[in-house]
Amino acid sequence: FLRLSTLFDGKLIYLLKDKLTKEKVLDLMIDDLEKYHYVESDFRDNVYKREDLYSTAIGGGIAIPHPIKYAATQSKVSFARLNEPIKWDDKNMIKYVFLISVNKKDYPNIQELFTFLVDLQQNQQFRNLIDKCKTINETKDVLRTIIQSVGYEK
Repeated sequence: FLRLSTLFDGKLIYLLKDKLTKEKVLDLMIDDLEKYHYVESDFRDNVYKREDLYSTAIGGGIAIPHPIKYAATQSKVSFARLNEPIKWDDKNMIKYVFLISVNKKDYPNIQELFTFLVDLQQNQQFRNLIDKCKTINETKDVLRTIIQSVGYEK
């Protein structure tokens, strides 16, 4: 059993004020995943390969980039909130990025994470709360609260 809130690590939460490109945001997030040894050396290439195949924008200003194949030593979700939405693809402006790195052994239990992220597209409470966060800890608390409020963890 995988608790969703344990996938979010304070070291992997970003409140980005600068106007960055999609690539800059992804590289910043992947750099830390590599620094903490949560991912394998081909993780970055596999994330970009997936983006080249099709956009990971899912609507509601949310993108869920992830690698084309397993490349994580430990399952984690990196989260970035951008002050200004950025162009993710031809159709989507993104403000919230959930970079997903899943270890192969956790894969059978990860569907709940995707369901949760898809549900966030319509969740106005998520936007209202996450946009007010001033610190990493506040952001982590809001993510935990949202996970619990939609019934994913008791």
